[in-house]
Amino acid sequence: MIDLASVRARIPALEQSVYLNTGGVAPLPEPVYRRLMSEFDERHLMGAPLNLRPRSFQEQKDRLRSELASFLGARAEEICFTRGVSDGANIVLNGYPWKEGDEIILTDEEYPSFILPALTLEKRRGIRIRVLKLVDDRATLLQRLEDLLSPRTRLVAVSHVTTDSGFRLPARAICSLAHQAGVQVYFDGAQAVGQLPVDLDWIGCDYYSLLSYKWLLGPYSAGLLYVRRDRQEDLDVDWVGARATASFDLKTRLLRLLPDARRFEFGPFPWPLYFALGDAAAWLSELGLRDIEEEVQQKVETLRTGLLAIPGVTIRSPAARDLRTGMVAFSLAAATGEAVSIALRQRRNIITRATDVRFDGVRACVAFYTSADEIDALLECLSDLAAEARRSTSIITSFPQGATP
Repeated sequence: MIDLASVRARIPALEQSVYLNTGGVAPLPEPVYRRLMSEFDERHLMGAPLNLRPRSFQEQKDRLRSELASFLGARAEEICFTRGVSDGANIVLNGYPWKEGDEIILTDEEYPSFILPALTLEKRRGIRIRVLKLVDDRATLLQRLEDLLSPRTRLVAVSHVTTDSGFRLPARAICSLAHQAGVQVYFDGAQAVGQLPVDLDWIGCDYYSLLSYKWLLGPYSAGLLYVRRDRQEDLDVDWVGARATASFDLKTRLLRLLPDARRFEFGPFPWPLYFALGDAAAWLSELGLRDIEEEVQQKVETLRTGLLAIPGVTIRSPAARDLRTGMVAFSLAAATGEAVSIALRQRRNIITRATDVRFDGVRACVAFYTSADEIDALLECLSDLAAEARRSTSIITSFPQGATP
């Protein structure tokens, strides 16, 4: 069982607001902050560890890769360091050997990290984008996916958890269905890792990207790309850096890439951020990812019950427990999501985010450290706003600051 008071004491930023936007950028916990400062202090006081202790520094990086791989249910040779999901998406989508007419499947609630590379490939390589429309029913969703799969489908590239409604896709079932059709699967795990346990070997996907600064409670910004061992030769290395090579020689035109996921790494990395990410993952593991998931589900149930009791409020996130997460989206009749989100901040210092991908609404992120008082504050303020909206005869684009019903 998680000691909420102890956890909140280690996240001092929670004293500044009712923070319900972990799915945007998470507050930084004390152990993560202290690791960051320790790394920068070493560089400030002693110098670059690459120069001072090259062997132990390399061992430190290797150990980090292994620990993060274990955290994800993967192997170290399947982990590539990135700056975030967009890096991974470009590595995978641009590295895949597309032919004109090949198809990629996205959902209708994807983040630009997947959409933009796909649109670029559509124009440059002539691929076809097909869209899976989400539905709050597991069997229907999987049937829709099966109906989209064709002999030209090459890749299903979808969010493990979507960014607006917090829809948790049935990852393992998607992989099974796609693989039966000879199709590879790539998940954007930005909104999944940290709020629920992720075991990539069990899920069975081919590729998986994540970043540090949302539910993992890490610094801004570091990331990882998982490339399953037997898929690494499937991808061309489109961006090549020195850290990706085993050896090269300009005179003889020799180029040998590393025989694992490191072949996809490029550019200098801000190692203090990655070491802090490792400490963030270790802290969450210590708390227990299963306990974190259960804590979130209980708080989400409380929030959903309260939202359903407010006239004019419609919940936009899935109701089924196996499809929902800590991201609860809702809309208020006769009011824009942006107006509601701004009013929540102005009146009660409640930090949320407006949504606009599949619907106009508001997203509230309930984390394991969210308190009952914070959920009550959201419901009370939203109840006031709903009463004001019911008295209005037109769409509300802004609420008067501090107004009361």
